[in-house]
Order: sequence, then structure tokens, then C-alpha cells
Amino acid sequence: MEIRRVLRGMLTALVAVIPLTGCGPQLDPAPPQPLDIGQTYVGTTATKTGTWQNSGNANATLPQPVLTMGGANANLFAGVLMGPVPTTIAKGRALTPPALFVFAPTDVGQFTATATPRVNEPAATVNAMTLQGEGIMHYVVGDLTLGGQKITLQPPKPVDFGRVAVGQQSPIITFDVQNGVFATQNIRITNVQFSMNNQGFTYVGPPTPFVVPKGGKVAVQLRFRPPQFPNPPQEKMFRDGVTFFEVQTDTMGNITAQKSAAGVALCGVGFHPTETPPNPPMTCP
Repeated sequence: MEIRRVLRGMLTALVAVIPLTGCGPQLDPAPPQPLDIGQTYVGTTATKTGTWQNSGNANATLPQPVLTMGGANANLFAGVLMGPVPTTIAKGRALTPPALFVFAPTDVGQFTATATPRVNEPAATVNAMTLQGEGIMHYVVGDLTLGGQKITLQPPKPVDFGRVAVGQQSPIITFDVQNGVFATQNIRITNVQFSMNNQGFTYVGPPTPFVVPKGGKVAVQLRFRPPQFPNPPQEKMFRDGVTFFEVQTDTMGNITAQKSAAGVALCGVGFHPTETPPNPPMTCP
């Protein structure tokens, strides 16, 4: 009898200090597969949304908007809740609105990280969301490619517009949009799109739409005018990406299909002229 009372007391103490498993909220990434933010030009950013499902037995309270990043390339990703905080995920429900994730590659290659929300409940189980993305200099879909002296494939490099004083503009840079030598039809370029739109790069011509004949090429022109920025710093690097698309649209102008595309990263350095330029001056990679 004495042994039974001792065991009962030990069990009571354990229950008091150890939370019962399965009694709290459990947040699982939804869907459970890694969230792929996709191909992103080096030096630019891309975003995608993701959420967590509460499959536990209690509500979960998220007190902070910023998510905790981890993993091998945590510095290239960021995550934030888009709704007001604190926010509650009821049991059986998903985080609404979802979280927003940002991918900002600084080099070419495949990169991964994890994101985890902070939860108030001590008994909560929180499973991290895996994020992945690819940093690229060149983008190719279908028979469309880019070529010319300004396009460097090995090693992959951005098109370099050089150093340009604030308030001035670079010379026009020309490279080729090419249709593959084994292509069976012409490609009609209907859209030229910059990734960020505010980095000082502009498309000069030819006007869209234009046709790249099968096995042929069309010279395209771009220019760089650095945006205004405070001094100091005396110099600043600007990066963007430009993509040439062959797309099909409906009668309302909505894109219904993308057939071919080609793009490249862009780089230019803006600087404030002074009597003592930096040594060495900033240049694109």
C-alpha cells in the first residue's frame, strides 16, 4: 500500500510539471512541401505567400509579425505576417491572411531556409516551413535566348552598364534576342518586363510587339540612368532583371499562355562626382 501511494504521488508530480502531449496547438506548413519562390534574378527580390494549419487541440496565438528564419541560407530570405498582431489561429483553421516570404539572392544557385512563427502557448508544437529559391543571371524558356558581346554565359554575369553619374545616363547597351537555330517558327515578342521597375533601367527599343524570325535575331537596346540617392554614400549599385516574353492574350488583354521567354540580370553603378573619387571605385561583378 505504501509503495502504491508513493507511485501515485510521483505520477501526480510528473503531470504537474510535464504538459500532456497533444493538448496544445500544432502548426503545420500548408501544404507540407517546401515553398518554392522560384527563379529570381541576382540582386532583385521575389515574393510568395504561405500559411500554417492548426491541427492541434487548442487555439494558437501569434504575437509578432516577423518570422524566425533559420537554415543554411537564412540571410537570403525573410518572412512576415500580413495581418495585424497578435493574431489567433483557431484549431482546425489556417493562418489568414497568409504570411509573406521574400527571397533576395546574392549569387547564382539553389538556396533554402526555414521560417517559424512565434507562438505564445507553451504547449504548442510548431513545425517550420521550408523555403527554396534559385538565383539566376539568365532565364530561358522555349527557343528564345540572348546573345551578343554584352551577354556573358560562362561564368554567368549581369549586363554591365558601368559607372554613371547621378543625373546622367549611360550609353545605349545593345544585345540580341535570338530564336534557336532549330526553331520551327517565328517568335513574336509581346512583352518586355523589368523585375523591379525602379532601378533606373529602361527599355529603348524596338517597340513591342516585334518578331524574331526562326534561326534569326533582333537587336534590343536598353539604357541606365541611376535614380537619385542621398550623398553619402558617394556611390551605389543598382540591379534589376529584364525578360522578353512571347505570350498569348485573350480579348481583354489577360495573359492566357506563355510560350517562350528569355531574360538577363542587369547592373549599373550610380555615383556623385567629387574631387576625390573612391579608390577603388565600385564596379559591377
